[in-house]
Amino acid sequence: MEPNFICHALIPKEKVQEQETTELINKVFDGSANLLFASLLSRKSFPEEEIEKLKQLVDLLDVK
Repeated sequence: MEPNFICHALIPKEKVQEQETTELINKVFDGSANLLFASLLSRKSFPEEEIEKLKQLVDLLDVK
């Protein structure tokens, strides 16, 4: 039987993603985003196009 109400999220999806990513970095990678990034990159071969997009993203975010 279907409920007679509609549910809406109170927290935006992006906020939940941010919180979950922070928790993952803290718990699994001892707070190091560099280790997370290195782990992701070491698991897959990326086409040149994707590598360029990642470089652009890093440049855009001014990550040093």
